[in-house]
Amino acid sequence: MPQGPRARIRHATRFQGKAPAMADLQPAPGVRARSIRLDMTPLVDLAFLLLSFFILTTTMLRTEALQLVLPPQGTEGEAHGAITVLLTPAGIHHYTGTLQAEGPAPSRTTVQGLRQVLLAHRQAHPQGVCIVRTAPGTRYREVIAVLDELAICGIGRYTITEDLLPVERQRLPVLAAAP
Repeated sequence: MPQGPRARIRHATRFQGKAPAMADLQPAPGVRARSIRLDMTPLVDLAFLLLSFFILTTTMLRTEALQLVLPPQGTEGEAHGAITVLLTPAGIHHYTGTLQAEGPAPSRTTVQGLRQVLLAHRQAHPQGVCIVRTAPGTRYREVIAVLDELAICGIGRYTITEDLLPVERQRLPVLAAAP
């Protein structure tokens, strides 16, 4: 390519004072564009070095054991501060504390009435637990409705069991009459 004042003039007239666009940067006719060869081997090496560096320097998740405090063996637990909700095909029943063979039977309620019961229980026992027991034949939508009520009432500590206790079966008149 010629150098000197003529080359500058040709360059200035070619672009006419404007900044060149990508289309203007095409090689001049008759000049062959050189192909550029890029060796990717060092880039791959660098990628593996970075990968191995980050793998080796990260801290792995350390497992921590959950500490359980269990009562001494042979002692019976007291259901202090617990409310038990029984879901049966006949309806929703509830009781507080431990259900005895003698004494009051579980109270029957509806889903709407259960909210008032749960709110009153939460006021009396802020750290209380709710035990939800389902009898065979209970529909899934009833379990979901009770779980929704627990969430609405702000009760976060609950457990769901699949069957009723023998004393609960005996104390519910509808279930005691059923075979």
